[in-house]
Amino acid sequence: TETAKSLNVYIEDFTKNQIRRYSKSLLAGTSYNVDELCTRTVSLFNEMSLPKTPFAVSLFISICSINSDFEPTNKAKIVEKLIEILLEKLSPNDIYLKTYGFDSKCSFLACMAYDMYNKNQYYYTINDFHDFVVNYHKEKMFPLSDTKFNELFFEKNVLIEKNGKVMFRFKCFINYFLALYFSKN
Repeated sequence: TETAKSLNVYIEDFTKNQIRRYSKSLLAGTSYNVDELCTRTVSLFNEMSLPKTPFAVSLFISICSINSDFEPTNKAKIVEKLIEILLEKLSPNDIYLKTYGFDSKCSFLACMAYDMYNKNQYYYTINDFHDFVVNYHKEKMFPLSDTKFNELFFEKNVLIEKNGKVMFRFKCFINYFLALYFSKN
């Protein structure tokens, strides 16, 4: 038997200089003010606490190059769409009873955000995270081995572990799931 080898690839956020260089190369030969676009892009991404990934930045710059007055009016929808992509909302597996689909994943993350909010501590120690996952599954009567919620959200880059602490990868994620919790309860 052959063993498949994998390679982890990490996509880092663009810096302001990288956004400026990318904008110049993308908009070369146009009359678009690259410095203004760069400032707008960085400001929007910072305001929303969105990741400045090459894909997200290029999408925003492309839209702005077509419509220079573009200003996302519903910024929460942008975060919502990002979460839908990360958690595979349109996955065909969502229809099976034995799978834990998009709604189950969001419910878990919303409860986690609310628990952090109640504790006024926006991270867990690794042990506290494990305890939360186990207690959530007991309460919902889900087998932990079926959901893999203790691993899945790290694989999807919704949660990260850093210096022994588990937290949402971006501030916009915890804000979204906390708002989701309050809207449902």
